[in-house]
Amino acid sequence: MKKYISLLLAFIMTFSFMNVTPNKVRKVHAASVMDAPVLDTLSTFYNETVNLSYQASANASFVVPVSVAALGNLSLDIDLSSFTEDYLVKIYSDDSYISLIQTTLLSSSETSHKIDIMMGGTSTIYMFFSPAVVYDDSTNDTVSSDASADASSDASSDPVEAIMNFTIKATLSPATEQEINESKTLSNKTWTKKRVITTSSSVYYKVNVSTYTALQLTSNNTNINVCLYNSSKKTKLSSVVPLKSANNFHTTFALKKGTYYIKVTSDYSASYQLYSKMVKVPTKYGTTLKKAKSIELNQTVVGLLDANKKKNVGEFYKVKLTSDTKLQLAFYVECTSSSFMLEVYDNSKKELSTSNFRCTNSSLLYINSTSEMPAGTYYFKVSKTKKATSGCYALIAKKR
Repeated sequence: MKKYISLLLAFIMTFSFMNVTPNKVRKVHAASVMDAPVLDTLSTFYNETVNLSYQASANASFVVPVSVAALGNLSLDIDLSSFTEDYLVKIYSDDSYISLIQTTLLSSSETSHKIDIMMGGTSTIYMFFSPAVVYDDSTNDTVSSDASADASSDASSDPVEAIMNFTIKATLSPATEQEINESKTLSNKTWTKKRVITTSSSVYYKVNVSTYTALQLTSNNTNINVCLYNSSKKTKLSSVVPLKSANNFHTTFALKKGTYYIKVTSDYSASYQLYSKMVKVPTKYGTTLKKAKSIELNQTVVGLLDANKKKNVGEFYKVKLTSDTKLQLAFYVECTSSSFMLEVYDNSKKELSTSNFRCTNSSLLYINSTSEMPAGTYYFKVSKTKKATSGCYALIAKKR
């Protein structure tokens, strides 16, 4: 299951919802990346494993820059043995923290985590670590009233600041070690042959998939654009996606069984290669509320909204609460454009009035019930808001 979750990007915004007839959605946010201290840069080199140990205040937010030597696969092993809280690590491609390229939830129940990123070229990425907690800003833009109360009650004391020790191990494998695919039919974990393209030309690559598959494409040139077509090359199944440094030179399409074509164009005359990674994702969902797939609390459901699926056509799940429960939903999305939608329905299959939650590329929503939800069955619908998009999602329902 972890390999499917690694496809997904995360954490831009969080929301809360109330059961049955909620008054409004209260917007919440995590600590600002702009205020986080920047720790020492981790510099990588081809075929060398680099270890760097760090210290940070307990439950603090911080940034670790990672200097990437060149095109290749970057493997990051993070040892969090002293962490007592769950953390999110958001990876940005710029020091203004605008372009989010990947985020992973680091559970404190596991002492080590691994992140793999195919890097499109020489660059520095910025890893923003922050506690995976929700701060309520329904009344202000700082911290919740509960947190403020806790702080004031402890003001007279002078607690010893706890320190977290952690290590990041980085290995950069050069792209030249990857297998080169001479044909124009894409295959898993291979680079295409180097080709030259101009502004007036285009190149088509054939894609054959035997089951539901997430296709990730990475370019080694920032001027390359890709677009998904059907088997006849006549119908566009996506918008044109630029493989820029802002999205780490890559994008992901979700495909069901069939034949497709990737059309490559360029803003300038350029020499390029494409790296293709294909992950088969088993999908089990209901096609209607009545046929919703049963899931358990704490079970992670991973699915694809493929390029052929029409907008607003849902994939349905349901969870049964045996007692009154405060519920939290985590909804992860990676999509080529636009957004995915999560809708929540109550035991009578009536949509909750504030249940429409949109989740864009590179994002995650935490959705918290602000009061206990009565025992019963609740239903979830996942759909896309625009036909010309596709991608992966994960949904987790758990007790707060």
